[in-house]
Amino acid sequence: MATQPEQLRARTKQFAIRIVTLFKSLPKTGEARIIGKQVMHLLAVANELLAIFAASHCTARQGRSAQ
Repeated sequence: MATQPEQLRARTKQFAIRIVTLFKSLPKTGEARIIGKQVMHLLAVANELLAIFAASHCTARQGRSAQ
């Protein structure tokens, strides 16, 4: 069974794939491109948050095992 960070990473990857697919399916209008770029930016932010969560989870586990 996968650990919580691994599960989160897998779900985030699937979410990213769906977002990219959505972005590629948008019409080629200026408005759609603006919205698509904003969504892609949010995806990048989500990936940063995932990295922070994973790092803090590892740090917390190390702290518990040291006690």
